[in-house]
Amino acid sequence: MTEVQITNKNSTEKKQVAKFTTPYVLGLVVSYCLAFLFGYHLSSFDIINELYFRNNESREQKAHYDYLSALPFAIPIIVCLVKPFIPLDIPKWYCVLFASHSISFICYIRKNTPLFYIGRFFTGVSLGITPTVVCEYLGKLDQENGGLLICFFQTVLVFGIFVGQISCKLIKTVMFSKILFFILSIVCCFFICFSKYIYNIIIVKSKIIQKTEQTDGTINNQADDTSNNQTDEKTLKEYFQENDAYLTFAYACVVHFAQQMSCINAITVFSNDLLYQIDGKPGQ
Repeated sequence: MTEVQITNKNSTEKKQVAKFTTPYVLGLVVSYCLAFLFGYHLSSFDIINELYFRNNESREQKAHYDYLSALPFAIPIIVCLVKPFIPLDIPKWYCVLFASHSISFICYIRKNTPLFYIGRFFTGVSLGITPTVVCEYLGKLDQENGGLLICFFQTVLVFGIFVGQISCKLIKTVMFSKILFFILSIVCCFFICFSKYIYNIIIVKSKIIQKTEQTDGTINNQADDTSNNQTDEKTLKEYFQENDAYLTFAYACVVHFAQQMSCINAITVFSNDLLYQIDGKPGQ
């Protein structure tokens, strides 16, 4: 075994050790918690409809539900346009996301329409920022398997949608809904402080690994760069010749299909509510 191969082996082992440290795992937990909250918010507002609006005889009060349901889908457009002009790093964005979720859940506890609008506004803010910030973080967390981690992010998002739908069916009283929203708000407050701590440790460890690899020698590093460039520059045909590529692609298609079906279901429920208000009959 040549000296270059030994150096490459040692560098690979160091990267593998860094991947399975506690900060790495906790970083994934924080990111996937945001994915879960993202999906949960897409369907959990049906709880508000069932407990706060459905049994209210005032049509004016029910009309607010339509605007409240649509608000989180309009706010992300504005947020995505404004985000590039806000100079915040990823840890601070994580704090903003968890704070937005926490505020929205607190606003949902009170049976007050203005607070619902405030809560849905912060929900829209978190929905607009989460995909870009979390996916960027996962790419930096593991450059080799970033695509797979992002695919898992989508999976957890779909899981959050299903949990929100199940919660809507199981929760039958306002008290239980308030308890659930309060617990989720406390969890978000906990992760506000936790996210930056984890991120800083990962950054420090990555810098240590980079410094260690730089001490292995300039010639060996140049050989590593050459080999990495050769392996990274693959055509689409070469990529699909690998065995794992088919499984990854198929898995991504299944997750994407599940997301689309969940969105279609949400749109169907929303349209049925509109038809019910127009003619008093459930939509087909």
